Amino acid sequence: MVNPASELEAAQLFEEFSRENLKVRLTGAGTKANLGNPLGPCQRLVSTSQLTALVDYQPEDLTITVQVGLPFERLQAILGEQGQMLPLDPPELAGQTIGGILATNRSGPRRLLYGTARDLLIGCRFVLSDGSIGHSGGRVVKNVAGYDLHKLFIGSYGTLGLLTEVTFKVVPQPQYIGVGQAEFASVEQACQAARLCARSNLMPSALEIVQEDISPNTSCKLLFAAEGMQVAVDGQLAGLSEICWKAGAASVELLEDGPTVLKAQSNLENRFNTAEGNFLQIRVASTLTGLPEVHALLVEIGRVGGGEAQVVSRAGSGLAYLLAKPTTGNLEKLVPLIKKAREASRVDGGSLVIERAPLELWPQLDAWGEFGDATDSMRALKDALDPRHLLNPDLLKWL
Repeated sequence: MVNPASELEAAQLFEEFSRENLKVRLTGAGTKANLGNPLGPCQRLVSTSQLTALVDYQPEDLTITVQVGLPFERLQAILGEQGQMLPLDPPELAGQTIGGILATNRSGPRRLLYGTARDLLIGCRFVLSDGSIGHSGGRVVKNVAGYDLHKLFIGSYGTLGLLTEVTFKVVPQPQYIGVGQAEFASVEQACQAARLCARSNLMPSALEIVQEDISPNTSCKLLFAAEGMQVAVDGQLAGLSEICWKAGAASVELLEDGPTVLKAQSNLENRFNTAEGNFLQIRVASTLTGLPEVHALLVEIGRVGGGEAQVVSRAGSGLAYLLAKPTTGNLEKLVPLIKKAREASRVDGGSLVIERAPLELWPQLDAWGEFGDATDSMRALKDALDPRHLLNPDLLKWL
């Protein structure tokens, strides 16, 4: 493993690796190493563990620039001293870095209000596989010059280049976070209520449909959240509660300690992602109207898997997640169901991503699958930025 201490050192290493045509794996704290397809053989491992500097922080301008190896928890602590935050709420993993969160585009329930990393990143610096150094965007929010190249790196899993430095716009910490919960007899009812909440003049920060028991004819819950000044939050929660009652909720209640509830929701996958047993994690992007069908398909996969499973839909964002620990004897049965769900998700322009899966499934499945008309454009980008395909090989098979 090599640990460049500066952007220039990383560039020199990449230039050397390119001359020798060496495959390179990029890593930070290693907390997301098991996301996506298994990596192909690599001759070099490059870590960002020494790229941890706070480069620039302008609290009055609500911008901060850091190197990508800085732990996410440390970044939030720096911002917290000024009553500010970076409004990303990915699953909590000890030591996870800014670079890892951006490379895998991790987010949580509050993306409904604040958006994802693509909405918060305003500039970056990077090193390409041939050792050339580039930059995109800047350190001010009103920077409109050039292409938003920095957004390409988000969710690219380190296949386009090594991010070295990033600039975010940040926000003030909310004074108060309130969370409510409504119980519905069916997912369809919960989805309808969530759509009404999302399309109202209210501003929920999260809308989460949670089905902890995927047995037939079981109820599900809709978690809704609001944040800001407490008097405003109370009004928001009252309005969201009223919508749920009108949509047929069996019960509606306001929960204590809203931040803890949302944090637990962000960390659901950590409960399943353990060393014991199999772990299957699937994410589906859908339209809001198509979410009930997608949710049902994920429930079917979870049931056939035979082990513990939970389905969560980020109703305001059109995302659904399956978190499951299928039994080894049922793994083969899951392959056709996952392929069926992937095809169904594409009907309205959605997608299905297998984020984690038992090793036995990878020879028969691809994490992302084909992207239709967009595939050629993505391959062209890969060829332009990493022409020898040296970075994180085989992670994105279709490249």
